Amino acid sequence: MFQRFVCLSIWLMTVAVVIFLVVARCLVPHPVSFSAPDAFSNNAELSLAIELISADPVARTITMDWYPLPFGRSCTIKPGKVIDIYVDPNILDSSSLRFTSTVLSVALADYLPVQRINFTAYCQQEISVLLAFRTISKLLNSDKTAGFPGTASRSVENYPFDIYFAPMYVYALDAETREYVKLNVSHSFGQIVNFAVDLHDSREWAHWLGFSLRLKRSTATIVFVLAAALNNWLLAIAFLTICVSAVVYPSHQIYAEMFVVPVGAVFAFTAIRVGFPGAPSGFGASIDIYTILPVLIIMSFCSFFLLLIVLYRRIEVFGPAEGVVRAQSSTKSMREKLIDYWFPY
Repeated sequence: MFQRFVCLSIWLMTVAVVIFLVVARCLVPHPVSFSAPDAFSNNAELSLAIELISADPVARTITMDWYPLPFGRSCTIKPGKVIDIYVDPNILDSSSLRFTSTVLSVALADYLPVQRINFTAYCQQEISVLLAFRTISKLLNSDKTAGFPGTASRSVENYPFDIYFAPMYVYALDAETREYVKLNVSHSFGQIVNFAVDLHDSREWAHWLGFSLRLKRSTATIVFVLAAALNNWLLAIAFLTICVSAVVYPSHQIYAEMFVVPVGAVFAFTAIRVGFPGAPSGFGASIDIYTILPVLIIMSFCSFFLLLIVLYRRIEVFGPAEGVVRAQSSTKSMREKLIDYWFPY
């Protein structure tokens, strides 16, 4: 018997470990990898590599690091070449470095470049060979980049099914001639925690490079949230079944564990809700309306209903008359014991 128990336990643990390892491998998010518009089709004079750092869906911002790759890492350029890289100020957040207000600027020359590259100094290693700058740009809840974005979109209230778009418009100018310099994005890497990122679209017009990233919750985050919500509903259904059985079967005995386990699970779920990855703080998201609120109401109603049933059965079993008789008999026996103790003769 013991040998059978050990074999069955080992088999179940092995199957569980293999299944969860396979599922976990499928749920692991992959780093972003894209090029815009094509790393090798537009003969760009300046290539850019992008690293995704973080995203804040509440503040609606995304942080990225940019790494200019001059002329495909070649230094065969004209002496004294200086290029300024610009990012559309309408896309940048006010907290981003080199942000220029569009109210004060009326021409492209008024904007501050996010990066100035002196290729002569770069190639002669008079400056750091690590060319990099960071931008903090806006997140939109719609893929529309012009006009009113509309309301047919999913924002943080729809967690964990919220989707965001990060449009980006970049251009470069020769610092001396003010002519456009052709750009492309040849490399991209990095991963934003709790999000799956992919390229929504990319285009090139009027020497500007434009692309848009789409951000949605990772599959692991969605599975975790839905599993917790399903577990909460299963507990509510079980507690509701207990209430029904207490009415249908009058002789059914009610134990204290019937109250402790479900009610404790509800409060445990509210604690888990606070720790949901990337979930909005407070109350009011879709996950709250469809899980926490109805389940809490069901649990509260069932607890109140079961307490009334317990009280009714106690009154029915131990009625007032029987209680008085038992109290009198108990008092009489105690009096007799006292008399026998103090007056034994």
